Amino acid sequence: MTGLDLSWLETEEAFEELRKVMDPKAHLVDCGLPPIDREIPGVSRFEFWPMWKLYGLPALYHILWGFYYGGLRLPSVTNPGLPLGGWVGESKLDIFESMEGSARAIVPHYVGVKESDILEGWEAVERKVSVGGLTYPYLMKPAVGCRGAGVQLIGDGEKLQSYCESFPLGGDIVAQRLVPYMGEAGVFYVREPGEREGKIFGITLKYFLEVEGDGEHTLEALIEGHWRASSIASIYKVRHGRRLQECLGKGERYRINFTGSHSRGTIFREGTHYATERLRQAMDVIADGIPEFYFGRFDFRFRDFGEFLEGKNMALLELNGAGGEATNVWDSGKSLSEVYRILKEQYRLMYKIGAMNRKRGYREAGYGALWSAWRRESRLMTGYPYTD
Repeated sequence: MTGLDLSWLETEEAFEELRKVMDPKAHLVDCGLPPIDREIPGVSRFEFWPMWKLYGLPALYHILWGFYYGGLRLPSVTNPGLPLGGWVGESKLDIFESMEGSARAIVPHYVGVKESDILEGWEAVERKVSVGGLTYPYLMKPAVGCRGAGVQLIGDGEKLQSYCESFPLGGDIVAQRLVPYMGEAGVFYVREPGEREGKIFGITLKYFLEVEGDGEHTLEALIEGHWRASSIASIYKVRHGRRLQECLGKGERYRINFTGSHSRGTIFREGTHYATERLRQAMDVIADGIPEFYFGRFDFRFRDFGEFLEGKNMALLELNGAGGEATNVWDSGKSLSEVYRILKEQYRLMYKIGAMNRKRGYREAGYGALWSAWRRESRLMTGYPYTD
């Protein structure tokens, strides 16, 4: 399998794109994603329901499959090579360190920042990141967390100081090289123990939002008039508070989000039907580089969608194990029944693989360990800085 490296990020084109990432007025370059169908609603009626309301029925699926396969804690051994199977509270730093071969080769360079580093002050963090081989700009994200919480672009010392001083006690940080291209997709992958080949369970295509000025309206008014952003305007207003009253010139573009999370404003679209055999093979190669990994979601960035479908020139931003979600459920064109159908099958496969690994001799985590990991993650998530 070719193309599983990051040499494509060493080009002059990539460095030019890096400059544009830090300038929200730089127009996004087309990465070849299929056009967005604007006939589909910008936001589904249930997309921003409270968690308890949306996940009430899926919680019953956990119980159903837990009893069927003989254990409610089976997801903790779905991926025996990941802490708690990647079900809850896992550290991105631990996952990155476990990777080998082609999987490790496509993870953008990163530096782990521990709580002790943060307590020494932002200047100590700046030195550690610099010694580790990163220069501004770079990405910072919590080592423990989900849904894009706390992810920021760090372009200078002032932004780094603000990030470090607002970061909650008890947490670690991943400082990571920026992948400047805005093509992004999540690939949910499943492979049963003993199989040489896995399957792509779902693909989510992610679209970042721009507004276009008309020479008359402020950024705030443009956000409020956008077909998607208007429904969740508060998310963008917090992020761009200092610039909301700026008037954009006619034809001037302004990017209003960066992080590839639907809960942070990114548009998600179903992309499973675009899966190719080359892409599936690439997922096999990547999974081979993650010890005892069978079930979860890869989040990639790429410069060209066609290359991505060929299994080439992609960067692995992060991996989510048993706790990851098949994010194509957040295509706002899906009905609630479709969402529940996908989640039901996802959970079935998770418990099935967990049961298979238990037969292989792996022991499920105790309730105490799971509860402790969940409480820690929940506490940290409430204190993370805002997301770019």
